[in-house]
Order: sequence, then structure tokens, then C-alpha cells
Amino acid sequence: MALDKKHLRQRGNVWWLHYRIPERHKLLPECIKYKDILPKSLETDSLREARRRRDIFLHGLEAQAQDHYKAWLPEREEPQAQEHSPQVAPKNPLLIPLKSSHPNIENVRAILMRGSATLGDKPTIKKLKSIAEREREAVFALLGAKRQAGKSVKNLTKAVVRESEARGLAKKTISKLERSSSWLLESLMLTDIDIDQIEYEQVNDCLIAELEAGVSGSTLNGHLWGLSKMWSRAKRAKLVSGDNPFTGHKISKKGKSYDPFTMEEIRDLYQHADPEFKTLIHAGATTGARIGEMLRAEVKVLHDQPCWLFNFKEKGKTEQSTRIVPLHESLDLPEGFTFKIPYRTALRTMREHVDKVLGTRHHELTGEPRKLSFHSFRSTIITQLRRMRYSDKAIGSITGHLGEDSSKGGSLPVYDHVEALSFKKELVDQIKWSLE
Repeated sequence: MALDKKHLRQRGNVWWLHYRIPERHKLLPECIKYKDILPKSLETDSLREARRRRDIFLHGLEAQAQDHYKAWLPEREEPQAQEHSPQVAPKNPLLIPLKSSHPNIENVRAILMRGSATLGDKPTIKKLKSIAEREREAVFALLGAKRQAGKSVKNLTKAVVRESEARGLAKKTISKLERSSSWLLESLMLTDIDIDQIEYEQVNDCLIAELEAGVSGSTLNGHLWGLSKMWSRAKRAKLVSGDNPFTGHKISKKGKSYDPFTMEEIRDLYQHADPEFKTLIHAGATTGARIGEMLRAEVKVLHDQPCWLFNFKEKGKTEQSTRIVPLHESLDLPEGFTFKIPYRTALRTMREHVDKVLGTRHHELTGEPRKLSFHSFRSTIITQLRRMRYSDKAIGSITGHLGEDSSKGGSLPVYDHVEALSFKKELVDQIKWSLE
């Protein structure tokens, strides 16, 4: 008899849930940040225990599917009866602790029932979250425990940034703080959240998803550093207590660098992509831009030359990230063009597209798996241009990457003026692009 491994996959020694989300579950809190597949670590190397935790988790989703509103805004009697293992029980982002002895308990339950009726039969995620958050505020007011505005991630970010500016911290450090909160809210698919509502496992799930998408450990550690600053600020103000959910994640800084694509691989990825993603692949493969930069970029015509404007609306990873790069001669886009693909969707789609089109690729000499993602276009471009003997500063003017010669303090780059648009156009056109 075959072993029951339904929805289970093993990564190293740990079993993971790999669950294709049915329509009835797509509005549940655990599922909305995923398009088709929900990956979740079951935190065990035992297949028997993994099956038990899988069943608990899926039964929990099924129970919540009967009332989406209640799944988002549940009651919880205190003290809470722990029916399920805390590692696997589905989480609720807007949990309301209730005491049956509270004088306003009936009014609270009436509010919760009203919100459920308001949703209708087919609520959207936006409507569901909006109504749930509105009714939650009303309930907290009745319970005499209305939330403190200073607890929200956005407000804490503003406070920490303002204090950091007053202390004269570097712009780079302040940008890092701002990016940390933006990353967290985008990962949680929320506009804001009280910092005391964030749990360690929520943060860990976001980190695992990013690592799977190819985001470097140093970048993720930077996010955790910034968020820990906000948690510490909230704790000093006595807004939170307990353990910091942003510490103890042990993300290795020593990540393996991304491998470049071959032109044959780029051709295959391009030819098998849908129209919008074809444009994204073409743009990434002729600029070396990071995927986040590409999705924020806008096409402008400057001196009759269509150009990408990178990081003019939002701060980039470094000062060199803000730049103008002419469009490759093979790419025809109208002025004002911007991509409409959400960041996390683009990451996931690219990862799935690489796996589907290219499969697992190995180095010819070492036999080790190659690390390929959208960031590989960046490696491809820099590798090509360095082989053409362009200076690191010239390459940096296209890719936004700080050149090694500049960081070593050499004097020649100071006189190497590469900002002329005509020179950049010549440089971009040297990048290989051939689908024949």
C-alpha cells in the first residue's frame, strides 16, 4: 500500500505542505497571499507527524470556509482552549479576544453578525478586509480597548524615521528602515497592521517565500533589522510586550550568487511567455534592472530617445539605483508605459516560468544546480559588458550597481564621464538580443 503523501513535499529533512488552493479557500487569511499553491513548512522530519499536521491545518481551512467573515474576524473566549497544535492551526489577522462576562458582549456579537450579513455571497478581498477592519474598531470601542494609533507599522515607521533624521543618521540607513516596513506590509498583503498583531510564524512564512523567490539573505536580514528597530521603539513606549517576532530567524548572509542565463535560455523564456511577461523578460534582459526597479520604472522620451526612468518615484537600493537608461533598439514601448504586474506575482511567475521552461539546470563542470531567477538577467548583462572591457562605472550607469573600481578608491573613475545619453545608447545597443 502506497504511503499517504498527498499535498506533502520534502525539502531537505523537513516536510512541507504544498496545497493547491480551491476557490472556496481563496479568501481565507492563510490563502490570500498565494495565487494557486500554498506552501507551508510543517516543521517536522516525521512523515507521520507531517500527515497529522497537514490534516489539522486543512480541516481548519475547511471549517473557516463556511463563513469567510468569521475567519477574518473571529471571537475568542478567554482563556483560549487550545484545540489544535499552535504550529499548524490557521491564523487570523484580526483576532478579537472576548470575555462572555463583559457587559457589552451581546452588542459585540450583534456587530459581528451585521458585518457578516453585509458581505454578500461573493465578497472581494478588498471588501472583506474593509468591513472586517471597520467592525473590529467598533468592537474594540465597545470593549473599552480601542487600538492605539502608535501601534501601527506605518506610524511606527514614521516615528523611527523622524527620530533617525533628527539624530543625523545616513540617508541610506533611513531608506533601509522605510523599505523594511514596505516589504512587510506588501508580503502580508495589508495596508497597515498593529505591530502587536504580528506573530513570529507570519514573519517566517514571508521570509521563506522570499528565499524561494531568490531574494538574498542579506536583503532579508536588512528588513528584519529595520522591523526590529520599530519593535524596540514600540516596546520603549510600552505599546507592546513579549518577544520580538522579527528576531531568531537565522537567515544566512552568505547566499550563493545568481548564475547568468545563456542567450539560448533567454530565447526559450521569452518565446514561451505570455505577452506582458515577454515584455518584462525583454526589458530585464536588456537593462539588468532588478525586478522591483523594473516594475516601478516608467518610459519617458528624452531628446527623442525613449528611456527607462528607474527609481525616480521611490528610493532604490543604493544611490546609484536612480538612473536613466535608453531602451534597447529592439524594444518599442510608448511614452508613459509602466508594468501592471504586482511584485510578488512577478516573483512567483518568473520562478514558475524558469522551472517550467528550463527545468533544473546544472553546471557542466561542477554538476551543482545553477541558481536562476529574474536577477540572473542582471548577472548576464554585467558579465557581457565586463567581457567587452567597459569600465565598472560605465556598467553601473546602466545597471545601477556600484563598480568595484570606485569602491576601491581609484582616481580614474572620477574622470570617466558616462552620463551622456548618446554614450549610454551605444552601450545599451552592445547588449546581445537575438531570437533568430
